[in-house]
Amino acid sequence: MLHQLSTDLDQQQTTALSKFDQWLQKYFLADIGIYDCSLSKNSLCLGIEMDLSFDFINGISMLITPSPKKNKDMDSQDNAISNLRKHFQELGEGLQTNIRIKELALYFRDTAVVIHEVEDYELLGNLEEILRAASEHFRFFGNIEIPGDIHIPAVEQSEHMTQQTSMGAPSQKPVSPYLKHWALYYDTLEKALVYDINNTTFIVADLCLDPD
Repeated sequence: MLHQLSTDLDQQQTTALSKFDQWLQKYFLADIGIYDCSLSKNSLCLGIEMDLSFDFINGISMLITPSPKKNKDMDSQDNAISNLRKHFQELGEGLQTNIRIKELALYFRDTAVVIHEVEDYELLGNLEEILRAASEHFRFFGNIEIPGDIHIPAVEQSEHMTQQTSMGAPSQKPVSPYLKHWALYYDTLEKALVYDINNTTFIVADLCLDPD
């Protein structure tokens, strides 16, 4: 379903966006919502919602597992995320304007994962790494209770968080801002917890869900 866009699109551009919406619905077997996050008319920033018919574990596996090769020309590493990148690139070509995903919300049967774009770090280009990390760390943050909502990333500038983070082992390469701190909302807790991925620990802190 397409929400009203603040950017004026001509018929060809509207058709391209509608085809992308239809492809998402068919490929992911999901109810889709696309809305406008643009702050100016010079570019189109989209928010995408996917209401998936899978639980968290099976849904993540479906998204990152390579697809069976249908012909010899297919890349053996093709998966749902690489196909999404391909069709989003084609959408940009059809719209003939600068386009990016500002926010992606994946609604699974048992939890929701909401990913907010970090400036200079394309969301779609980091999506597979984010989802793989979510799958790997589920045993730490979801072994007793599955959080109702997971927001990626969570940014907090308090002294407490800075000290916690600095205690971790030095990284050999710059850590993606998507893979530092996540905000987890549990139904049994009044406040969110910050999950420190590097240390696999929880931090109580004031949150800023939007990195901008």
